Amino acid sequence: MSSQGSYHFEVRAGRLIEIRMPAMENLEAAESFCAAFSKLKSRAPANGYVILADYRAVRVYPPEVADRLQRLMMDFNPIMERSALLTDPKHPIEGLQMSRIAKTSGHQGRRQFSDPEVLMTWLAEILTPEEQTRMRKFLGETS
Repeated sequence: MSSQGSYHFEVRAGRLIEIRMPAMENLEAAESFCAAFSKLKSRAPANGYVILADYRAVRVYPPEVADRLQRLMMDFNPIMERSALLTDPKHPIEGLQMSRIAKTSGHQGRRQFSDPEVLMTWLAEILTPEEQTRMRKFLGETS
C-alpha cells in the first residue's frame, strides 16, 4: 500500500491495482506519485496487472501533469493487461482529458469510463471472483 498526500494505491486482491487519483496542481506532485507508483513495476505478475483508477475527485490536470501521467501509463504498457479510468460524468472536460491520455498512451486495453457499471462489466471479463469482489467494494467506497 502507498498513500501520501491525497493519492492512494494498493494491491488487495490478485493482480488488481486500486488507485484513488488526487487533484495534482503541479509537476512536483505528479513526479512524487509517479515515483511511488513505479515501484510496483518490479512486482508485476506474469499475466500483467489490471489497473482500476478512480479519477472522480479530479478536475482537469495542468498540461505538464497530464503529460507526466501519460508517460507513466506508457511505462506500464508492457506489464498490464487492462486499465480502467473512472471519471465523474458531472465533469465531462476532465473525462475528455482522461480519455485522450488513455488513447494516446499506446495500449488498447486502457479505457476511460464515466459509468461504474460499464467499467465493472468490462473489467470483470478478465478478473477472478476475488478480484471482482474487491473491485465492487473499491468502487463503492468513498475517497
